[in-house]
Amino acid sequence: MKRLLLIFLTLLLLFPIGAKGGKEAPVLPSGRLLDASKRFRIVLPKSEDKLFLDPVEATDASSLLLLEGLYEGLYSLDPRTGDPIKALAKEVKVSQDGLKWTFTLDEEGRFSNGEPITAQVLINSWFNLLNSAGGDTYL
Repeated sequence: MKRLLLIFLTLLLLFPIGAKGGKEAPVLPSGRLLDASKRFRIVLPKSEDKLFLDPVEATDASSLLLLEGLYEGLYSLDPRTGDPIKALAKEVKVSQDGLKWTFTLDEEGRFSNGEPITAQVLINSWFNLLNSAGGDTYL
């Protein structure tokens, strides 16, 4: 159980990691870097690696860079400081012993088709990662 918690917390904080540098992106009031009306371009380095759009299968730098632009986690990294900031998480409560974390999701979190991002969606994503053949890649 401790191992599962450690895995969860590590992935939670580090999954959407990106490199610092370049122009600073404006941070919107919600804490997100871009809203639905903005466009952005992701330039990938030349690579012979196959690109994966499934976060469970992605292990190469190009796929991870692409996925960083497509997905948002409970936390993100502040582009100016590199510190973790809440993204899909609106509020976080940690038990006194540090073993139980309770996340309240931002109600405005939506998929590109407009469907809301729910707690069950996030739970399913974590179990998909843990149950996959490549789930140990991030351990």
